[in-house]
Amino acid sequence: MGRDTNSLVLRHDGSVYHNNEEKNRLPANSLPQEGDIVGITYDHVELNLYLNGKNMHCPASGIRGTVYPVVYVDDSAILDCQFSDFYHTAPHGFEKILFEQQIF
Repeated sequence: MGRDTNSLVLRHDGSVYHNNEEKNRLPANSLPQEGDIVGITYDHVELNLYLNGKNMHCPASGIRGTVYPVVYVDDSAILDCQFSDFYHTAPHGFEKILFEQQIF
C-alpha cells in the first residue's frame, strides 16, 4: 500500500505515501495511539485525515477514479471501523458513507 499509483496510505510513522513517495506527514506528536480515532474525509478533490476529531492538515489531492477504504493491522491487533454513527461530529458538509447496491 502506498507503493503504487493506485493507493494512498497512512503509515505507522505518520507519513502519507503514494506512488512510493512521501506526500505528507502528520504533525509532530500526532501519531495515532491505541484508543485513538482516525477519521477520513474525501470530497472528490482532497482527502483529509483527522485524529480524535482534529484535522491533521495533511491533505492528499489528485485522487482519480473510484475510491475504496482499506484498513489493515499486524500482530493480531484489533481495529474497529465505523462508516456511520461517528464518535466525533463529522466536519461541516460531510456525513456517513452511503453504500451502493447493485440489483442484477
